[in-house]
Amino acid sequence: MTDSLEVRLESRLEDGPRQLLGGFEPIARRSDGRLFVRFFEGPAVVRWFDPSTGASGDIGREGQGPGEYLWPAAILIDETERATRIIDSRQRRLVSFDWDGEWLGQSTLPVAPFIRGVWPLAGGHLLVNGRTSTPDWVGHNILQVHEGEVVATFDTSHGLFRADWAAAGQRRALVLSDDPAALDFLVGHRREYRIDRFRQSGGPVETFVREADWFRPWTRYGLPDPDWVPPPFLVDLVEVEGGLIAAVVNRPRANWREGVEFSDDGSKRIADHARTYEAIIEVIDLENSCVRAEGRAPLHIDATLRDGTLAGLRLDDIGRPSLEFWSIRLLPRGG
Repeated sequence: MTDSLEVRLESRLEDGPRQLLGGFEPIARRSDGRLFVRFFEGPAVVRWFDPSTGASGDIGREGQGPGEYLWPAAILIDETERATRIIDSRQRRLVSFDWDGEWLGQSTLPVAPFIRGVWPLAGGHLLVNGRTSTPDWVGHNILQVHEGEVVATFDTSHGLFRADWAAAGQRRALVLSDDPAALDFLVGHRREYRIDRFRQSGGPVETFVREADWFRPWTRYGLPDPDWVPPPFLVDLVEVEGGLIAAVVNRPRANWREGVEFSDDGSKRIADHARTYEAIIEVIDLENSCVRAEGRAPLHIDATLRDGTLAGLRLDDIGRPSLEFWSIRLLPRGG
């Protein structure tokens, strides 16, 4: 490694159990500081918090627009049109709300139910982590969508240990160029420490595979097994200066058992992610296929903001949660 990485706690949103509900994803932040978060526990709505005033609420609840509860796969903030757009995973809807949370309308995306992620491109194009409704969807789980049509598909299963891992576990994309005519984006595979680069429909044009002893193969979650260890997984990719990217990986701590509950039948359940996992952040030089720097955040990272901020939830000694936001900064040695 040629450089060092500074990982620093930037801010903390403290709240009681009435407001913050367990793990979360996705998360987004407006220019005025308002946060939008989907928690895994509680109603399937998007919660919002205003750190400056302490106000909070939700959008996407029944009565705030037609249809059932939202199951958010992505939260897109449109600063130009002052709108919040939420991707409903189960009903494959793109639902729009104004700056104050009033329902504006919705459209249906031309993909099958259970969308896993959406990234905005220029000109109203979207990258969708999902699949088409036709039988030939296998391996084509990144779709470029525009005006209700799939205009390009990307095969993210190439070279994986199991082809279905692309559809089941691949969830992370980082858009380097959002011009649909000169598209350039990275795909990180959640269950395999692998980064693929795409510039056109079809397969990857470049691949980086990180082979590390601590990144064990994915196993069934909570399987009764005396040798079971919580699996590491790729959380997200973020862009850093100098054309480099950072891969954020949650890795089990040495004392991971402190955050796990053991059942009588031998199964395990992670009760406190922040005590079970730590985040390893590696700065990767794709051009030279090497890791330039490494840093750590002492908690499980749930999601990232578009500016590269890492977000995670921590419980105190009596179970009260708080949201923590961590920044990363590359420090070239000798610079």
